[in-house]
Amino acid sequence: MRITLHLARHQLGKRGEEERAGLIAWWAEIFVVPCVAWNVETLEEAANLAALGVDFVALSSTMWETEGAAERIGKIETALLAGLSMA
Repeated sequence: MRITLHLARHQLGKRGEEERAGLIAWWAEIFVVPCVAWNVETLEEAANLAALGVDFVALSSTMWETEGAAERIGKIETALLAGLSMA
């Protein structure tokens, strides 16, 4: 899901600039945009990205199409869960 904060000056009234700045500051404090690592292909890559703090790991489509995919994906999941428990 993509969330866009669109603030047009004409929608905010006379104090548009101040109101817009206040609303943007409020939005930035409350909402956190997740970090997604795309096209991850190896256990090592997933572990390194997790250590850097990514919120989600999106595996490469080739991971799903090769022989032994379920085993490799299971190992990645185990490594990511282990990394979470250490954080």
